[in-house]
Amino acid sequence: MEHATILAGGIGSRARSMTQDRIPKALLPVAGVPIALRQMEALAREGIRAVTILAGHLGERLALALVAQARRLSLTMDVIVEREPLGTAGCLTALRGRTHDTLIVYGDMLFEMDLSRLTAFHRQRGAMATIVAHPNDHPETSDLLVERDGLVRAVLPAKFRRKGDFRNLVPAGLFLATPQFLEQVTPGVKADLILDSLPRLLAQGKSIAVYNTPEYLRDIGTPDRHALAEADIANGRVARESLRRRRTAIFFDIDGTLAEEPGGHGVLSPDQVALLSGAAEALKRAVAAGYLTVAVTNRPQLAKGLVTEDGLDAIFGRLECMLARDQAWLNRIYYCPHHPEAGRAGEVAALKIACRCRKPAPGLLEEAARDLNIDLRNSVLIGDSLRDIGAAQALHIPGLGVRTGYGCRDTQRYPGLPPKPAHMFDDVLEAVNFMTAQQNSQATP
Repeated sequence: MEHATILAGGIGSRARSMTQDRIPKALLPVAGVPIALRQMEALAREGIRAVTILAGHLGERLALALVAQARRLSLTMDVIVEREPLGTAGCLTALRGRTHDTLIVYGDMLFEMDLSRLTAFHRQRGAMATIVAHPNDHPETSDLLVERDGLVRAVLPAKFRRKGDFRNLVPAGLFLATPQFLEQVTPGVKADLILDSLPRLLAQGKSIAVYNTPEYLRDIGTPDRHALAEADIANGRVARESLRRRRTAIFFDIDGTLAEEPGGHGVLSPDQVALLSGAAEALKRAVAAGYLTVAVTNRPQLAKGLVTEDGLDAIFGRLECMLARDQAWLNRIYYCPHHPEAGRAGEVAALKIACRCRKPAPGLLEEAARDLNIDLRNSVLIGDSLRDIGAAQALHIPGLGVRTGYGCRDTQRYPGLPPKPAHMFDDVLEAVNFMTAQQNSQATP
């Protein structure tokens, strides 16, 4: 991937209090540097060699402002000014005829990404387009994506009323588009990617992928978000969150650790999901300390035929909605659908297997480490079950126990000699506080 397109059209109504309508929104400074230049620098670091800027309001000023910087970055730059607003999809008419993929970037996004991982994912899925997405702290007012196995099943725009709880998966203002995607744009017709183009293609049975990443992605189009972005630049968060850098993680069990453990067959419906006190605050503090927040959970209900994949999505959706109401989120949820003991009526035979992902086996942690470039040596797992502790010890990382849920007393459920938690805590918040206090003490000279 060598080409990117920055969508810098529109009048920038949200940013008008900052631009005063004197400069195009793409030249809005973020910590003293125009956002378009920050985007170009990030793209150049990732090997992009040519950039097309699709401009609109005050767009003639962009080329004059950025041409010297493009030359400094060894970027070929082309600025195309649309004469009438055509929306985030309609403006792509200007790219018809391209023979290679292009990365589409909304003009108000501050980002830092390992684009080689995105490109590999895109090619593996063979999709017409790939949407970059992530969880955020306000999914109820954001556009959402419904996905399965990395492919989009539905687009749920924020402007339309939604019934039920959905996974916290928000399009982040970056798309990887093939020439075939660009060719389906109708010339001269105003259209929006989220409202028009993507739903239409899905209805036609086209393959659209979604790439869920924990990397730095922030819309800077409002004063509050602009201020957060400047703070993130100052404290180094933007650079730290690229997947080119190894990250430390806190792995969390879900039932009994973040949410109540119902016992019996476990959680079978969204109505059984109930957050434990302090769970959302624990995740917020972990994120603030720079940890990835990754859930790893056994879900044998799938193998037993008690819950479907859609049912599990609804359960996770309820959990993520509850967390988001307190501005908390999990970067990822990894689950094992298997169970080793066959013979139950209604079971799913293909899932009744011995596997490496069912805790206390460490497969879920290993998968997360590969996907998210996690430094396992400096990561920990927090759980209420000895299965959680066993999975941690299998990878030689600390397993922190909590007294909620099973309280790490479930010796009868553990196959073999039970492991011992490295430390025990009353709840997940106390465990996270312990981790952040240790981190702070190590950082103090």
